[in-house]
Amino acid sequence: MLEAVFFDWGNTLVRFEWDDALVDAGHRAALGRDDPEFTARWRALLLGDAHGRRPYTELLAELGVEDADAFIDAEHEAWQSAYSVLSMAPALLESLRERGLKTALVADPWPDPPRIIAGDVERLGFAPLFDATVFGEDNLARACAELGVDPSAVIFVGDSLADVQRAAAAGMTTVQALWFRADDISEIEPDFQAFTAVDIVSIVRRLAPFSG
Repeated sequence: MLEAVFFDWGNTLVRFEWDDALVDAGHRAALGRDDPEFTARWRALLLGDAHGRRPYTELLAELGVEDADAFIDAEHEAWQSAYSVLSMAPALLESLRERGLKTALVADPWPDPPRIIAGDVERLGFAPLFDATVFGEDNLARACAELGVDPSAVIFVGDSLADVQRAAAAGMTTVQALWFRADDISEIEPDFQAFTAVDIVSIVRRLAPFSG
């Protein structure tokens, strides 16, 4: 029996477009100056494999930033133009909740600390539409525990096939969201693919006909 739908954040409910110019703009805003040497070291550390997904505050400290939180806030503000909300997302979440389903945001926001994404969720008006908001690598299990649902009663919606694989391994029904981008790792297949938000409703109707 279907009880809940879990959503990823980036490139699922909110689109993120990388822009090299915004790297420079973010650092200019955070440092109060242009610093090509800092940006070069930042790129080497953050965009390579050496970071080990350590906390961003820790990586910034390694780069010599004294107030990492202030840096992150200024940098994130400079990146606002890179984000856009899926226009049908609020209506989709409301529709699912009207069907008696619980909704959760399950995101691993690295390198941004969870407070940054939580702030965006609140600012963009999503907070009232989620029954749970859980961040971190173990977010699926924690969201299930918080909502009191078994993974077998959950649909997971996300753009990344790596996340789809993780949700499938947890026992969830998986939907790859293709409206912003397509992650095409060939050896991983979702249970369903969704090209629009309406497809999510169709999948839910197929798995759990509404009787209310």
